[in-house]
Amino acid sequence: MEDTLSIAEELISAGEDEKVAKAIARLLRQGFDFAKLEYEKSLEQKSLATKGDLEVTKLELTKEIEFVKKEIEVVRKDVETVKLELTKEIELVRKDVETVKLELTKEIEFVRKEIEVVRKDVETVKLELTGKIETVKLELTGKIETVKLELQKEIKGVEVRLLKWLIGVVISGVVSLVYFFAHKWTDHAYNPVDWQPWKERALQKAKDESKLIIVSIGYSACHWCHVMEHESFSDEEVARFMNKNFVCIKIDREERPDIDHVYMTAVQLITGSGGWPLNVITLPNTKPIYGGTYFPKKTWLTMLEQILNFVKMNPEKAQEQADSLTQHIQIDSTFNFPSENQEFSLDDLASVLEIWLKRIDIREGGYLRAPKFPLPSGFHFLLQFHSFTKASSLGDMALSSVAITLDKMANGGIYDHVGGGFSRYSTDSFWKVPHFEKMLYDNAQLVSLYAHTFQLTRNPLYRTVIEETLAFIERELTDMQGGFYCALDADSEGEEGKFYVWSIDDFHQALGVDAPLFSE
Repeated sequence: MEDTLSIAEELISAGEDEKVAKAIARLLRQGFDFAKLEYEKSLEQKSLATKGDLEVTKLELTKEIEFVKKEIEVVRKDVETVKLELTKEIELVRKDVETVKLELTKEIEFVRKEIEVVRKDVETVKLELTGKIETVKLELTGKIETVKLELQKEIKGVEVRLLKWLIGVVISGVVSLVYFFAHKWTDHAYNPVDWQPWKERALQKAKDESKLIIVSIGYSACHWCHVMEHESFSDEEVARFMNKNFVCIKIDREERPDIDHVYMTAVQLITGSGGWPLNVITLPNTKPIYGGTYFPKKTWLTMLEQILNFVKMNPEKAQEQADSLTQHIQIDSTFNFPSENQEFSLDDLASVLEIWLKRIDIREGGYLRAPKFPLPSGFHFLLQFHSFTKASSLGDMALSSVAITLDKMANGGIYDHVGGGFSRYSTDSFWKVPHFEKMLYDNAQLVSLYAHTFQLTRNPLYRTVIEETLAFIERELTDMQGGFYCALDADSEGEEGKFYVWSIDDFHQALGVDAPLFSE
């Protein structure tokens, strides 16, 4: 551009106006072209620069996009992982819900079945009781009519008041039997104590809740069982304490003599004696730690509190005591038999008999103690010894011991002179005042003992006892379908022996002016 201006200045100074103008125009055109070229170059350079920038930007954006894609992929994978974990968690929850649902269904089904069983049992008992009551009513009504007719024929010379008294006794018997069948079988069912049967469910409950167990064993005819049931187990205060701190299990010894034997052995080891009701406290594993028989209400509560505190304060010592007692029970229940058969001679039996005879009451019969139990198996041994030895002095002593016992029992108060049959035991040493419950197994064994002794002695008294006792068993302990009842309760209308004893007024009303002769 500087060269062009120099040329123009030279032409002007030479006076070349037209040329100058053309030259300037030419120069301007060249300058314009040059400027245009420069501008285009500039534009091209800018375009290249812009394109480069765009490429850089595109590359950076591509990298950014790629990074974002990777981030999105990571997030996607995280979402998939979370989704998978949530799916697993949902599946676990679903399975837990199904498991709980299944367990609840089983439990509901079990409870339903238990309710159905109980309902059926209640219906069965209801039907049986209704049938028995009606049968007893019909039988005794028939017997009353028979007794009326027979008495009218046989006691025409007896005062009318004696007839009325005898009929009253029979009617009282009907009432007592109906009361027995209608109420006695369900004594403990209405206790506020939450009694459980001896089953795995109750035993597991004790383990799960770490509770001690009260095992209370009795039987339907047990007088002191009824006393404790009324005094303690029907009491709301006692029941609350027992239900809160123990698992309470009630057992009928007639149904589970095996369990009764174990815990009776435990109580005998602890106290030196036994009996019923049998009440034992055990650890949750059923090992006994303490026990006894009848407890008055206050003593019962105090004993339970002491046992609870002892186990709570001395758990290890309590376990040791229970283990030791269990070990002694096992030892006591173990019988060791000789490895080889051994022959017994009469001398062996005689040595046993001599020891036995020292325990016999030769004046009143039975064993030298009070109360007195018949214990027929021991006297069967004496009879067998007599049959082995025949006319020996020891054999005669054995038979004499049996005879004096059977005579005294048959003439004593332990024998029911009106209805037949024997009571469980005599409270004194004279067979005079009985404990009035009547047991099937006692009477069955005594019938055998009297029958075997009658075969040897032909004593007519024994025959009478046999016939009257069998009549009693057939009349009062035999079911219509051929089975037998295990016992008759000692209580009547809530009072022990009321059905069997005479009041002074009854005695004088029956015998009139002769009453003083018999009362003495």
